[in-house]
Amino acid sequence: MAMGIDDTPVTTMATMAIGTGMPMIVAPAMHGAMYDHPVLRRNVETLAHLGLEMVGPRLVEDKAKMSHVDELVARVIRTLGSHDLAGIRILVVGGSSEEPIDRMRLITNRGTGETAIRLAEAAYMRGAEVEVWMGRYSFPLPTYLEMKRFSTVGDLMEMMDQVDHDLVMVPAALSDYGIQETEGKISSESGPLSLDLKPLPKVLPALRQRAKVLVGFKAEHGVEREELERRARRKMESVSLDAIVANDLRRVKEGSTEVTVLLRNEEGVTVSGTKSEVAHAILDQMLKVMR
Repeated sequence: MAMGIDDTPVTTMATMAIGTGMPMIVAPAMHGAMYDHPVLRRNVETLAHLGLEMVGPRLVEDKAKMSHVDELVARVIRTLGSHDLAGIRILVVGGSSEEPIDRMRLITNRGTGETAIRLAEAAYMRGAEVEVWMGRYSFPLPTYLEMKRFSTVGDLMEMMDQVDHDLVMVPAALSDYGIQETEGKISSESGPLSLDLKPLPKVLPALRQRAKVLVGFKAEHGVEREELERRARRKMESVSLDAIVANDLRRVKEGSTEVTVLLRNEEGVTVSGTKSEVAHAILDQMLKVMR
């Protein structure tokens, strides 16, 4: 491909695509020693210089394996997509925090991390530079997203100096309270147990000091839509958020969800569908904020 040799149907197709400027993605796979050959490496650099996108390979022991299928699919969609988020640096904070009670027990929330992952996937496929900070999760993580892990709210607060993104979205289920961790394990034979819960630092106000555009999330249960919006706007004003995404957990079902996206000085927009569809709808609204 790098030398313009088209002696097979595959290389002929590659020659035609390169000659016409058609987008092309190359996912190499071979023995490790072959991939380390200096001439092959030089040819890879030539292809990159010609504008071809190289995906992988994954170096495992002595093999250069093809990238995971989900990464290849995401790169194809990204290459052929709208590119309306190209050049925008996005941080998504998701999952649940875990506040230790003792060495065995902890305080956490029910979040699975799926909303954060769907938002990150959608942003990546639309051309953004995406970073994910993920707490506890029970949803499969994509192999192609840049990921950093946290456990406690304190961990997140220590990461604040890394925030310099254009857009920060925080669908994470973070604990509001924690306790002083007990060394070892509290005996289950001790009888009734009382925990002295103390408020934890608020992450959104800390992010507000560094994020250019900050989007919060507000989950409620069993409230009417007007009351849901009222509570969400109150949170928006208290933290000076640029937007907030609110939902009633009663409307979250397996395979589908419903949210209301609120921007400043605009009526709320309610969208429903799969979490992937809703993620794209949320990003559509974020484009209004970033213009």
